[in-house]
Amino acid sequence: MKKSNIRALTFVLSTFLISQVSSGQTNSPQSSQNSSDAKQPQPRNPPQKQKQQHRLRQQLPQQQIQVQQEQSLLQLSTSPSPQAASQQQQKKQQAWIVHRSTPPPTLMSFETAQQRCRRERHPRDWWAQHYPIIVLVGGGYYYFDSGYWFPALGYDANYESYDYDGPIYTYGNLLPDQVILSVQRALTDLGYFTGVLSGSLSPATRSAISAYQQDNGFVVNGVVDAPLIYALGLQ
Repeated sequence: MKKSNIRALTFVLSTFLISQVSSGQTNSPQSSQNSSDAKQPQPRNPPQKQKQQHRLRQQLPQQQIQVQQEQSLLQLSTSPSPQAASQQQQKKQQAWIVHRSTPPPTLMSFETAQQRCRRERHPRDWWAQHYPIIVLVGGGYYYFDSGYWFPALGYDANYESYDYDGPIYTYGNLLPDQVILSVQRALTDLGYFTGVLSGSLSPATRSAISAYQQDNGFVVNGVVDAPLIYALGLQ
């Protein structure tokens, strides 16, 4: 009797455990499905906002192209054309030609001035006895004679730095550097000189003078002589 009761109790417990296991298996897929549904990403932007962004992307390149076109038109309007620049240069040259003149025949020529240039060195007292007008300009002393400035070699050993040691024609009581500065400005206006307005007869200045002399039929020497001053209308 007791054995039959034990068997019946065992059968009931086994049936209960089997039913619990079966119910757990049927519920687990639903939970996993719910968790997978929760992990699915939602769309970041609504469809309307995506359309607006797409329109903005299409409009930006068009605006950039329009800005570039406006900048190009502005550059074209502000920068003169090569033909206009050439016409302006011709007008400047014609203006200088109107004022140009020739030195009088009584004026000492540059060739004569070269012959009268003192190449030998002399002390200060000797220069003062022979030439009453002696000035210090830049790195050296100059003496005045018959419309030209000449370097006074030996006047002061501390000041003997000359870019050019030959005669320099002058006018209007101008000093050597003032005359050269006037020539540089005139040649700049004519397009021959593009360097610094220094008042020094530098290699660039002499090259510009030579180019102007060659174009206008003068003796090419690259220095400031009377024909150059009169041709530029400075006298």
